[in-house]
Amino acid sequence: AHSIIQPMVSYDDLSILSQLIDSIYSCITEPLRWAQVILDVVGWVDAPRGFLFTPFHTPDVGGFQFNANIPPHIIELWNTKYHDQDPWAECGKRLGFYKEGNIFNGDDHVSFKQLASTSFYQDFLIKQDTAHTLCGIVYGEDSPNDLPPVAIAFHRGLKQGRFLKDEE
Repeated sequence: AHSIIQPMVSYDDLSILSQLIDSIYSCITEPLRWAQVILDVVGWVDAPRGFLFTPFHTPDVGGFQFNANIPPHIIELWNTKYHDQDPWAECGKRLGFYKEGNIFNGDDHVSFKQLASTSFYQDFLIKQDTAHTLCGIVYGEDSPNDLPPVAIAFHRGLKQGRFLKDEE
């Protein structure tokens, strides 16, 4: 697959965003393009990893996942052990965040101190250098199409730091 993000080419942010949106829409008819599109979006938000997924439905119960730079064994661990221990997802659900179009900065709702005290972080996230998340809701609990919530999450490590307000 060919990336739309070209090194050494200077595009303004709106042009790149427009290309990314076009690429996302193209995935409707070409779902195999998701892998490349997720990589492109992850690059645009300056995150080393990203995940388009159904946060409350793993693939074994009808959910789906497309990821960028997350090893298969980490995805398998999330599916089999950690998906129901995610403090960001729990907080989002409790706050009614899973509405179409919402943006959720994990640091605004679950402090790093709170996150670091969980086994989710200590046994899972730390192994992949994930300490911060920015999540957008593609389809929410309020979507008229009866689909489960679909989110796109971007992850950063401790050294890269949290997502700032102007990145949301």
